[in-house]
Amino acid sequence: MVSAIVDVDFGPVADDGISSDVARVRAEAEARAGSLDDMAVRAASYYELYTSGGRSFPFTIIAAHGALWARWYLKLADAAARVLAVIDVTSSLPRAERIASYDKFVDKFRDINRVVFMETWVTLHLLRLDPDHPHLADRMPGPLRHAIAYAQKQALAGREPDNDDKRRVYQDYFRWEQVVVVGPLVQAAIDEFHWEVARWFCRRPWVWFSYFRVGKALVFRDFTDAEERTEKGLAAFDWAARKGWDKIEANLLSNPLFPRPGV
Repeated sequence: MVSAIVDVDFGPVADDGISSDVARVRAEAEARAGSLDDMAVRAASYYELYTSGGRSFPFTIIAAHGALWARWYLKLADAAARVLAVIDVTSSLPRAERIASYDKFVDKFRDINRVVFMETWVTLHLLRLDPDHPHLADRMPGPLRHAIAYAQKQALAGREPDNDDKRRVYQDYFRWEQVVVVGPLVQAAIDEFHWEVARWFCRRPWVWFSYFRVGKALVFRDFTDAEERTEKGLAAFDWAARKGWDKIEANLLSNPLFPRPGV
């Protein structure tokens, strides 16, 4: 199981501003990510990133919707997997090994969700400190770093980016994230999933966020395909932009799975 942010060399904490910044933000990210199963906690933390950045970075609110989708979808998938383990006559694996293989895959999926959140939290907070922060300069393209930082600065000053600008930054960040974080972890999770029938289904998830129209969903042909993940991610953005960001936010806050203060 992945237990740290992928590809970020935090190193030992030294008595300098750079290392202490990274250590502080990383500790915040780990605390705000919650445990493996805390999808709703991560949704709320993504929403905080969205609002504290002036609502300039739609990846965060779309990811919040994604975390809530994963929470209920995985519960349904878990029940279906246990039925499938009984009726599957094609697998040579004992029933207990089928379930164990499925559970291991789902834990990895939840962990990917947690890692992506921590990556995003650390990245956005360091960009607010400095678009050329040394811990980002060698791993994220300069134009993307500066575009995210500029959009946040403008939005906080009351000049929210238009949808074309938001989409460009969203697409570039999404593609970067697929290469640096998601892609290798998804492939590793699939490669270690040995129950073939269940693996076939898990590569083809049905994704429906609460702001999607009834009857409209993102149906994957192969979740391990980075281009398809990007294509579906952009569709999620385009549907959100057409509906309107205020409505997308209202959908999130009214979702019964979204954490309520004091509850």
